[in-house]
Amino acid sequence: MVGQLIELSASAAADRLRTLGELQSAALDAARGVFTPMNPREAFEELRQDPFAWYRKSVASMLDGTQRVFKLFETNAQIVSRNTERFQGTAERTGKEIESAVSTCTSRLREIYGARN
Repeated sequence: MVGQLIELSASAAADRLRTLGELQSAALDAARGVFTPMNPREAFEELRQDPFAWYRKSVASMLDGTQRVFKLFETNAQIVSRNTERFQGTAERTGKEIESAVSTCTSRLREIYGARN
């Protein structure tokens, strides 16, 4: 029974690490496209030549960033959901194994004490 609990704890720790890695990877993927360096001179020249194009580009960039944030939230929710489902399955299996072990132990104790009477 203790072995099953240790196995469950180890499985939970492994799942936690896997989830953290997946969350970190998703955050890095989302951040990659956000930082596009632009030369200040080029930005000023673009603003000077066509202020409305620069404004439209800024608004489009802001909307793209917002979409990336919501996509990151969605991805994080999916990762956490998958991890929860995996852990639930592991916990159910471990619970059944512990129940079986306790049932076997109880039956064995009844046999032992029944034989003494």
